Amino acid sequence: MEDKNNTGPDPRDFVGLHGGTIAKQLVPDLIGSHMAVSVLARSSHSTTLKFLYAGEICVVKHFPVDNPKARASYLRERDALRVHAPSGLVPNLEFFSDEAGFLAVEHIDGENVRDVIDRKSLDHMCFAIGEWLGDFAKAAPFKQVTGNWDRYLHHYRKLHNSFSVRSSSDFLRAFTYDKVVLSKNDGALSNLMVARDGKLFGIDFENSQFKPVGWDLLLSARALVRLFPSETNLCISELANGFCKATGANTEQYRTFLHVAAVGAAFEIGSGTTEKPALTALRTYNEKSDAPAQVVGHAPFLPKRLQEPAPEKVLALFQHLEGLDLGSVPLEEAQPTANEGTPPAEFEALCRGCQGNCCTLAVGQKAFIDAKTAKRAALHINEEAAVEVALNYISYLPEKHVQGSCLFHGPDGCALPRQMRSDICTKYACHAAREMLNRIDTHNPDGVLCLAGEGVDFQHAAHVQNGKISAVPLEMVTREQNHA
Repeated sequence: MEDKNNTGPDPRDFVGLHGGTIAKQLVPDLIGSHMAVSVLARSSHSTTLKFLYAGEICVVKHFPVDNPKARASYLRERDALRVHAPSGLVPNLEFFSDEAGFLAVEHIDGENVRDVIDRKSLDHMCFAIGEWLGDFAKAAPFKQVTGNWDRYLHHYRKLHNSFSVRSSSDFLRAFTYDKVVLSKNDGALSNLMVARDGKLFGIDFENSQFKPVGWDLLLSARALVRLFPSETNLCISELANGFCKATGANTEQYRTFLHVAAVGAAFEIGSGTTEKPALTALRTYNEKSDAPAQVVGHAPFLPKRLQEPAPEKVLALFQHLEGLDLGSVPLEEAQPTANEGTPPAEFEALCRGCQGNCCTLAVGQKAFIDAKTAKRAALHINEEAAVEVALNYISYLPEKHVQGSCLFHGPDGCALPRQMRSDICTKYACHAAREMLNRIDTHNPDGVLCLAGEGVDFQHAAHVQNGKISAVPLEMVTREQNHA
């Protein structure tokens, strides 16, 4: 028996006890043929095996019967496979044994999504994943409930405490659902299989639970954004397109939801950064440069794909601005606070390189402009009427904005003067920026290296010294063999 993974329960005893039963189920009338068994995966709860007998193949997943957690996982997986069998979205459940705690399912001839997805196939794969998740949700058993996403995300403290979720509570409160469905409850891309004909199948349902429609979509979006942070907008857009094609749901609403709950949380908690490549880049830079750096910051990178603003979105923005009650804001509250002003050069350099991932959080949020922000803008332009302030804001809209981002997010960054931006926009610092600024405070460096990109695939580099930002050629931060 081939076993490349030596963690978890030893499968040899299981094969010795139940191999004959499995062989008889595969080929009932044959006796004595050679059986080949290989271990596909092992964890603390289960072992997944591939059985080949007389040309017949099946995948068997065994859960130790004396482990209560493993038993619960077995029952969840068994029930999920049984109820989803008619959909054709999961492998067929060939046979199972409650007494022995194993399931035998159809072998899918293909590869898992995590191993095959790349930038060339990303748009197609994200759409296909979204469509599969939508079909899966439609086919799932459901329970009628009443809820909203703000209340539901309270159950996940780290996620709910992320800046993007907290700042979008009004949207999440208004985004309601009326049922929960039996969900996969697992965003791992390795647990989606692509068959040779391109069809998707879900595998591994031991975490299956009833969740609001869209929960599986959120988990998959977070996994994809963390894997391809520089393609955030593409991932979100195509996932939502596929999901809403299958379910008939509102695409724009789900795009906003994923930007808030999936993208924001991914960058807030995981920040899209990888410390080891950044430190390697810092050492490489110091080996090649006459102006060394002692601290490095590493942010995601957002490609600037531009599009013209949709007229209905511009109208909705104007109506929102025109309806703000400027008179409700006392004059002293509209004044700039003492800590407002030009951000540190290091912060500016990191943001320039990133190109505005945080701006995507403003999708559907009207640039976070509230009455206080508009009153401050009114003082800046010396106007009193809300309609004049609204028209002034609209005049700053760029001809084209970054796809999947704020309407004011133009090719050169935010098109608004700093005095007209919301407090959220002027004061926000992502996880990557906070980490960098904390290291600057701790080490008081002479120079700081600011990087943007995914892993070792840097797209932008800059050096900051004495408040001056200097561009750094990418070959200065990349080892020759990687750069080549």
